[in-house]
Parts: sequence; structure tokens; C-alpha cells
Amino acid sequence: MRWFFAALNKSFDFGWRSHRREFWRFWGWAVALYLLILLFEFILPIQPLRASTLFGLAMLLPGFAVTVRRMHDIDRNGFWALLLLLPVLGWLIVGFLATRPGIRDKNEWGPDPRRVRPIPIMPR
Repeated sequence: MRWFFAALNKSFDFGWRSHRREFWRFWGWAVALYLLILLFEFILPIQPLRASTLFGLAMLLPGFAVTVRRMHDIDRNGFWALLLLLPVLGWLIVGFLATRPGIRDKNEWGPDPRRVRPIPIMPR
């Protein structure tokens, strides 16, 4: 959960790099929380402004930001994250790219995130 909050904390940060752990743990928690909210909506019908819609909208910017930073880590331009706008095919391409290991040395977008100690967001 710590990686989820770390990515949320960097929602407006498009200029650095994110390693695979941050990317996949963010998306894993986001999807799990979304499915949990959907389950609660199914059990307790909420009509006016659905909580799942609000959660999905709230995750747009952090999700896009962590994807841009992940593309930077594999030495790709952040515009590759726009493939997320293509249903299924774009998601598969971005998912495949996100599994690739990042560049070990410093690149245009900063140092290797595995070698930089992360700022603690939550106590362990």
C-alpha cells in the first residue's frame, strides 16, 4: 500500500522515473480498490454520483503520471502513455513496455529509481 500512496503523492510529477515495483503496485492497488468499491455498490446500490466513478476519475491523473514516469524509466518518451487511450490494444502495449527493466544508469529523466532511496510516505 506504501507504493500506492507514494504514486498518489507524485500525481503531478511527470519529469522523473518510476520503477516496475511502483508502477505495478500502484495499478494493482488501484484496480483492487476499484473492484472493492464496485462490490459495495452492487450490495448497497448508490445512484446519484457513484463512488466507483469518482474513484476512477480520481485515479486518472496519478495513473497517467506513474505511467509516464515508467515510460521514462525504460528510456521512452512520456507520450507513449497516451496509448492508454486505446482500449485493449493500447493497454496491452503499455503493459508489455512496463514489464521491461529500466535503464540502469542516469538518463534524460533522472537517476535510476532503484538506486535512489524512496521518501517514506507511510510507516511500515
